[in-house]
Amino acid sequence: MDRMVITGFLLMAAMMFMLLRTKVRPALVFSVLPLIAGVVLGFSPSALLRYITGGMETVLPVAAMFGCAILFFGLLESAGMFAWLTGILKARMKYSACSVMLFTVLISIIAHLSGSGAVSYLIVANACRDVYAKNNIPAVKLMCLCSLTFGIMNMTPWGGPCGRLAAVLRVSPAEIWSYCIPVQLAGLGMVFLIAVFMSKGTEEVKAEEKAEEVQRAERPPRLVLNVILLAAVLVLLVCVSIQPFIIFGIGAIILMLINFKGIEHLRQTAGKCMKQAWPMMITVTATGVLTGVFTQSPLLDSMTEFFGELLPRNIADHAHILLGALSNPISWFVIGEVQIFGLVPIVSELVRGAGIPAAATGAAFLIPYSAAVFVLQTTVSVHLGISVCGVTMREHVRETYKWTLLCSLGMLAFAVITGILPF
Repeated sequence: MDRMVITGFLLMAAMMFMLLRTKVRPALVFSVLPLIAGVVLGFSPSALLRYITGGMETVLPVAAMFGCAILFFGLLESAGMFAWLTGILKARMKYSACSVMLFTVLISIIAHLSGSGAVSYLIVANACRDVYAKNNIPAVKLMCLCSLTFGIMNMTPWGGPCGRLAAVLRVSPAEIWSYCIPVQLAGLGMVFLIAVFMSKGTEEVKAEEKAEEVQRAERPPRLVLNVILLAAVLVLLVCVSIQPFIIFGIGAIILMLINFKGIEHLRQTAGKCMKQAWPMMITVTATGVLTGVFTQSPLLDSMTEFFGELLPRNIADHAHILLGALSNPISWFVIGEVQIFGLVPIVSELVRGAGIPAAATGAAFLIPYSAAVFVLQTTVSVHLGISVCGVTMREHVRETYKWTLLCSLGMLAFAVITGILPF
């Protein structure tokens, strides 16, 4: 094991420690630690600048995508589309355990279109909490179903992990997502089945449907135009080779023209959205230093060579599937950022000789990893979710983790068997 490989492992270990055990901002971790590693390895200032410039060229479009996506979905939320859809679904729901749980999955799908875990938990908890209480359904089941749904929906390019994978693998987020879309649909089907199964073990105590009239949000004045625009943006993301931030940016401009007449209201709404977007954009931009130093210097080649010698050739050619199968359980010990920026690029290089595209390697990791995201203690929004649902982290993990493991392996198996992921 040479100095380059040892430094690479130490870099990943230091990132783990700093992100888990300290209050240092991730942006500082992603920008400072790689520079220290570069200095230790003896890279010249000109070489470091070249690596960082290359990394920044990769991540800046991703950072812009997050900003434009958060603005786009924030404007949709402000226009009342999500609240109206939630009210319609709730008004048509029958008060039984099975229908309540299926409703939870439906509203969770709509809520997490924004890609924000915190906002999604608030929407779903406020819509469902009283219904669960009236039907004597444990709140931990609400937390379980919405967390499973959020995880599978989180494969979208603006969800977080997909964008970071795209940055480190130097591909478009839409390329990775194109592998994930049919698997997302299959995964959501699994969650609906889980909801039905969970309802069978729940004692039915039906509430009187007429006891309280459900308050529906008023129909937004330009609902049809907003829905058409949302559908058009999603289709363009999949079908057109345009940077996602351009699509979201144009969509946000159209939303402003359609829905907002007063400048002051628009300024307040856009300001609120961008306040949410800045931390993500800054963090992703900082990963440009890590991406550049790790993937464009000899560091990646050295670590890839080390793992290539360690693994038999017949296993190394399928390393992307192996990493995907292990991504859920090892997420309890190795946080997602370290896997994405440390392990995924190495695996991508290992399987490239077998003709596996980098985007497919990213998808092979993302598909099973996504199911576990909203049960991990390191996911900040999970703590908001358990707080508003009134459950403990221990109860949430005990109820939810087994289902995340089932979804992870089930979706990965579906992707391999159907040929979506090359094997």
